[in-house]
Amino acid sequence: MYDFCFSPFYALFLGIGGLYGFFAHGSKASLGGGLGSATALTLLCYLSFKHYMRTKRVCVPTVLLELVVAGGLAYMMYRRYERTGAMPALVTASISACFAVFYLWNISPMGPKPAAAKRSH
Repeated sequence: MYDFCFSPFYALFLGIGGLYGFFAHGSKASLGGGLGSATALTLLCYLSFKHYMRTKRVCVPTVLLELVVAGGLAYMMYRRYERTGAMPALVTASISACFAVFYLWNISPMGPKPAAAKRSH
């Protein structure tokens, strides 16, 4: 499982969360944070997939940047949960922390192995 397999769903979750925060509570910070991080993750996911199609290997720089986004969101949203007790912040922090662990696994030696070359018969 490569980073580009699940990152689009994570980006969609963040984008929808940002829109919800804006339309339900008028939060421009939620809109900017949600859509901004979703856009960044989508771009990084695309670049990672293009790299994989050329090399059949994980693109470490894009996964590191995805890790920074997910880790930063996990930290910020957990801090917000501590301050306000808002459950959406805790849910976002938890999902972001899970994705941070997933991105760490992707770049670890235990992560996905390079695809085997196809043999012609």
